[in-house]
Amino acid sequence: SDNISTGTNHMNRDNDVFIEGPIASDASLSFIELWKKYAKKSNKSIDDIELLAKQQKEQEKNQGARGQEQYAEKLGNTKERSLGVCRFMNQSPSGDKHKLSKVFINYIQNASERMAMTNGNAFYFDLPEHKDKERARDTWNKKLYRSLFASVERGVKLDIIGNGIDGGYGEASNTFKRIYLKNRFRVNPLPRSISSFLADLMDRTAAKNNQPYLEELAKKDNIRAWTHFQYMHSKKMQFDRIVTVVSSYNLDEWSADKSHESAVICMDDGLNKQMERS
Repeated sequence: SDNISTGTNHMNRDNDVFIEGPIASDASLSFIELWKKYAKKSNKSIDDIELLAKQQKEQEKNQGARGQEQYAEKLGNTKERSLGVCRFMNQSPSGDKHKLSKVFINYIQNASERMAMTNGNAFYFDLPEHKDKERARDTWNKKLYRSLFASVERGVKLDIIGNGIDGGYGEASNTFKRIYLKNRFRVNPLPRSISSFLADLMDRTAAKNNQPYLEELAKKDNIRAWTHFQYMHSKKMQFDRIVTVVSSYNLDEWSADKSHESAVICMDDGLNKQMERS
């Protein structure tokens, strides 16, 4: 069976989506904003790319290819929108830092039949072992999970796939594994030994940290929780087989309350079918 692991596998299981048109300008400018915020020094090449992206965005607006004034026409035509209407959204330093949390909660609350999600981290401070102080904090992560639980209680089905035992910590485990492989033939054994130890330690603790949350979710009616034997890096959501989301947003407090995250949200029959198969 493909789902039976024979050892630690540090390969990522992921999804991506090809986008084109005005949405690509939004994604480019979002990437540039974060690059410039965290870059240690200025970069003229990035400045030039930013200028081109802004000019492209202005040209698209002048051509009537973008803007809120287009939404009613695009979304009002059920046949046209099912062929591929997408929007880029993000939680950025210059905008609403909880925007995606609010958008996803809205989709969850309005789901009528089925939701499907893949995620690397399913984490919330509502398990019995958490301290009262943690459980008392009100966060957007908690609000999202409460909306999930409310939806399944009214009969909406949820399938969620998370990390398996042998996935490790994804990029972090991969980094130490690469250090180990790079140094395996060198005379000095210290880098090799340390990196091997850290990679193995992460493998042992990853499932221990993530598994209880998936198991707790699986106890609830209308929720089926699965684990992939590789590292589940994919952050995908699907609502009623109508809306598909591909994002950087984990189902944890870091993404919901602290981090800059991005998402492509699409109404596209072809994409929905591809995502169901992936």
